[in-house]
Amino acid sequence: MPQIVMKISAVNKFKNVIIYIRIIETIIFILSVILMLDVFNNAIIFNYIINNFDYSIIQYTVEISNIIFLTAITVVLYYNCASYSMINRYALPVFLTIVLSLEVYRFISESSGLIINLILMLIFLSFFVDNFDYKKIDVIDKKWFLIIVSLTLIIIAKNQILFNKEFSFYEGISSLSAVIIVLIFYKTLKYKGINYSVFIGLLIMVNVFLIVVHKSTIDYKVFIFSYHILKFMSFVSIYLGIYYYNWEKNHESLSQREKQIKLYAKKINSVVKKRTTEIERMNKRLNDDLEYARIIQQSLLPSKEVDYSAVRFISNYYPCEKLSGDFYDIFRIDNQNMGMYILDVSGHGVSAAMLTMFCKNAIISGERLIRRYRGLKPHRNLQHFYDVFNEADFPPETYMVMFFASYNVDTHVLKYSSGGMNCIPIVIKKDGNLYELSENQGFPISKIGEFYTPEYSTTVTMLNKGDSVFFYTDGLTDFNKNKILDYNGLITLLKEEKTVERINNSLDEMIQKNKDKLDDDITYFIMEVK
Repeated sequence: MPQIVMKISAVNKFKNVIIYIRIIETIIFILSVILMLDVFNNAIIFNYIINNFDYSIIQYTVEISNIIFLTAITVVLYYNCASYSMINRYALPVFLTIVLSLEVYRFISESSGLIINLILMLIFLSFFVDNFDYKKIDVIDKKWFLIIVSLTLIIIAKNQILFNKEFSFYEGISSLSAVIIVLIFYKTLKYKGINYSVFIGLLIMVNVFLIVVHKSTIDYKVFIFSYHILKFMSFVSIYLGIYYYNWEKNHESLSQREKQIKLYAKKINSVVKKRTTEIERMNKRLNDDLEYARIIQQSLLPSKEVDYSAVRFISNYYPCEKLSGDFYDIFRIDNQNMGMYILDVSGHGVSAAMLTMFCKNAIISGERLIRRYRGLKPHRNLQHFYDVFNEADFPPETYMVMFFASYNVDTHVLKYSSGGMNCIPIVIKKDGNLYELSENQGFPISKIGEFYTPEYSTTVTMLNKGDSVFFYTDGLTDFNKNKILDYNGLITLLKEEKTVERINNSLDEMIQKNKDKLDDDITYFIMEVK
């Protein structure tokens, strides 16, 4: 498409080329009339040129130019100007090739070429007739057409007589009639470029033919010189016509393509505009739904600060999209025990978010005794959740990792069980020492219950007043995805920042800088024993 537009621009840029062709054709025709009159009226112009310039050089230059132009006409007709008719496509190039060979032979042998000129006249006449659209001439033009044919025959007859009689008055009338004929004929032609030029060339070729017929009455040098000069004018006019014919065909083709492209572009723009409006409307609706789902999902999360009498929690949650595959919860099992878990569903976005909502309902039972039974035995909770997950009709590739824990505020005992959690929680002792809750690894929650039933276990650790536990998902330490920090950087931060508030503030400041560039969800919460 850009190439077509570029070609159309090039054609439009040279759109006035026909004006220059018309000027050249008019000059050629006027000169041919003047030279034709000069031939049979003492040859004043020709004798002056012959006597004052190198006659042989001019003669050979014009003859070679004739051969060049005839070659160009043959090539252009063969490659570019073949219309749908059989004459233009095959006959004309073949005949012109033959004539070109004869013209070369005539140039070598210096013969007059009467037959050659007659053949050329017939070839160009056939080309002229073949490209004339008679159906498009209206009633008035048809009358003029008959007048033109009649005047042409009269002019030929007059010239035939005048060549043997020196009546300049009649010759002037004949020339004036020829000009009138051309002007009238120009108005009758619909394909003005090719027909007008070829018609002028034919008129000049007729004069060439008549000069050959009456060469015995003309001085030899004047005959040779006028013969080649007028033939040169005829070839130039015919070549300009064929050139314009080719240019006009390309222009019409490109103009038609331009119209088709504009129409196509208009339709495309209309369709695109309509589809864009529909997509924007659907996108807005989808964004509204996602925003509503985001509100629902985050409403299921606990508050960022949960403070009980003997323990408090500070948490943060950064989804990389509107919906997240990370989830956590902190809840009271009974008056002495707190339950907590953190999980990371495979993937993120809508599908992962739907699974997190399923997890909340499946992990925490609505019945107080069941909640207490499972909460105080984390491995029982994970086992139950594994079974429920496998009973659900989730895709087989769906899985998640989870870490479940319970804390007794009276005994300061933290019980925990891991469901394949790849980010092991870190205990921060009051004295600054760190250790991981790595004694329990467990198995991820996945859809292979038909083939494998894992056995989860509960591990116990003691916490003291002033200790903290840092729970997090892998998005926090995946530097390749989120460019926040790596595991070593997290350990350094936990050692340097002595309080829970400073740890949270430092992490929040680091994450906020890249919040809009996250490729994975980040979730963490910190439990502090008071």
